Amino acid sequence: MTQNQSKTRPLPIWQRIPLYLQILIALFLGVGLGVLLGAGQPSPRAAEISKSLAIPCSLVLKALRTLATPLILLAVVNAFLTSSGAAGFSVASLLLSAPGAIWLLGEAATLLEWSLRSSYLLPSRPLPPRLQCPSLCGLC
Repeated sequence: MTQNQSKTRPLPIWQRIPLYLQILIALFLGVGLGVLLGAGQPSPRAAEISKSLAIPCSLVLKALRTLATPLILLAVVNAFLTSSGAAGFSVASLLLSAPGAIWLLGEAATLLEWSLRSSYLLPSRPLPPRLQCPSLCGLC
């Protein structure tokens, strides 16, 4: 036996199954567990088991909600840092221009609403303090 052959080990079963297949297996196991627990009309014993499963399920969902934003940010930063050349420039320009475009769209929608309300095409309501300035600078 050579030295290279002794270092290679077979992959564990969960690494040999593709991710989409793992998700489908988990989906069918979840549906099966739901059917076993009564599927909407559980017995008292199944209702007790469902209530005990509610705590870990809510903890997992809270953890996923907490981790979603940082993971998206890291994915964007990773794409920005690993791209090079023209692709890197396009990612950087998109990253820098998207917030400005969103801000401009919001301001345009606010001004459109203000003009429609001032021309009595929409019912009137008090304007936000930043739009009460006649020059629309928001500083008055």
